[in-house]
Amino acid sequence: MTVKPISLRSCRFHHLPVRICALLGTLALCATSLHADRVILTNDRVWDGRIVAENDAGLVIDTVGGPVQVSRSDIKRIERRKTADQIYEERAKALARDDLAGHYLLGLWCEKQGFSKEARYHLYYVLGLDPDHEGAHKALGHVRYRGKWMTEDEARQASGLKRYRGRWMTPEAATREAAADARKALVKSLTREVRKI
Repeated sequence: MTVKPISLRSCRFHHLPVRICALLGTLALCATSLHADRVILTNDRVWDGRIVAENDAGLVIDTVGGPVQVSRSDIKRIERRKTADQIYEERAKALARDDLAGHYLLGLWCEKQGFSKEARYHLYYVLGLDPDHEGAHKALGHVRYRGKWMTEDEARQASGLKRYRGRWMTPEAATREAAADARKALVKSLTREVRKI
């Protein structure tokens, strides 16, 4: 049987710093999970990854552990799986415009796949069909405040809180913080002026 992991020396990236190699490995891992082909060998060993090269003699599959070269005579079967992008395209095309449940479920699926842009699109699409859809609002991080759906920041603002330096606080606390910051800035400025003398 001919199964050869490709060595780092034969890799054209062997001279790169370790951190860059780690980043490339992480990106390869993400790509591998998106393109999940499966190669089952005659000895029942299984390689999951993405087939990156193939000819009559064999193939190369990019796995989590790196690329692996497999001889055609050692392959029992190949299972080619769809990528998450392909699955999304198929599901989105199959949806009817007024399919509220379908768009909602596809939005949740997109969220799980890490497709945040597509997830937001479908969840907001649901809200266009049903502005009070609880599941879509919750999936988007909205909260119900005084009978209306809004973002958490909008709810805090509606409750009378003020945002100061990235924190929410009462208007009085925000005024105290601003006054303290102004005093500190004045002291700093005066100290600089005194040092010039």
